[in-house]
Amino acid sequence: MAGNMRIIVFYSLVALSFGKDMISSLPAKRAKGCSIEGDIAFVVDNSNSIGHKNWETQLRFIEELVRGFVVGPNDVHIALLTYSTGYKIEFHLKEYETKEEVLARIRDSNYTGGSTGTDRGIRMMRIGIFNPRNRKGPRTGIPHVGIVVTDGCSDNPNATVSEARLAKTENIIMFAVGIGSETRFEELIDIATRPKEQHVFHVGDFDALASIQEVILQEICNALCPKNWTASGKKCYYVSSTALSYAEAGQRCVDLHYSATLATAKTKIEYKTITKMIYTKTGYNFSYYIGLDNERSGGADFIFADNSTSVLYSEWISEVPSGQRQGCVMLDKTHSFMWDVTECSVSLPFVCEIDKTRRT
Repeated sequence: MAGNMRIIVFYSLVALSFGKDMISSLPAKRAKGCSIEGDIAFVVDNSNSIGHKNWETQLRFIEELVRGFVVGPNDVHIALLTYSTGYKIEFHLKEYETKEEVLARIRDSNYTGGSTGTDRGIRMMRIGIFNPRNRKGPRTGIPHVGIVVTDGCSDNPNATVSEARLAKTENIIMFAVGIGSETRFEELIDIATRPKEQHVFHVGDFDALASIQEVILQEICNALCPKNWTASGKKCYYVSSTALSYAEAGQRCVDLHYSATLATAKTKIEYKTITKMIYTKTGYNFSYYIGLDNERSGGADFIFADNSTSVLYSEWISEVPSGQRQGCVMLDKTHSFMWDVTECSVSLPFVCEIDKTRRT
């Protein structure tokens, strides 16, 4: 995947009375076909207010989230850090390569009590677990996910916000999940990445954690690109070497990921990103479909695969007037991947995209 995007999923297990409204507005289904490659660190509140019973409930919640991922050398790596007055890295990202080992180690984590040093938890996750010099730490070029857990307002809210800001400066996407009433909603908003509707969650008590685990798993999956896709900005791309008709190619994109379409290439940056990926893979040996056609409009307006019609940027070989050439748009190999129209029944390789800004 392009870049070294780090993602912190911040589970501040704290809550507000209006939290349920936020949860109810989110999709209840789990993302289909969620096969991601990521380094995930759980950063878990171990303070006095948790108590032994809720500590066990909290660990079971974490276990169930871990069960939702494929854990392995080339899939998801898991780490666990507990914090209160101090902190303890229970295990690093590269210590265990199987789900069974990770689950067993989570269950062995002890409750200690103490204050709520949320800032210390975020800091040590950032400079400890995700330290590139840590030989048991993160992989290069792999998205990094953190899951921080707290049941109340942090000891030092200003320091917590400062650490969260540093994390976001380092391209860390942060999620906040709240449980209970001893928290400040403003702090959760400051910790989390925007939009808050996708990164902040609340439930009323620890027993309700099970009700949100599928939603959280979906948001993590949506935040990352699927395995074998390439991240660029707010999109994920997949270059297929299989030659299909335009309609078949569009369906294959959906088969690969439920929210995928043929790539739209609406800006020069997107066009350059797509053509660079294709050239790196196959050179100028093949033409490729993108998600743009005027067959659906009977030769009138060109329509993108996401059903938008405003073509503000284009790379036509020459001007293609509406109504004169009807078909589907390809990146033409004979003209350095400039746009041209071909019959939609022609079998060509294609490029798929997932637009993370489109919510389905």
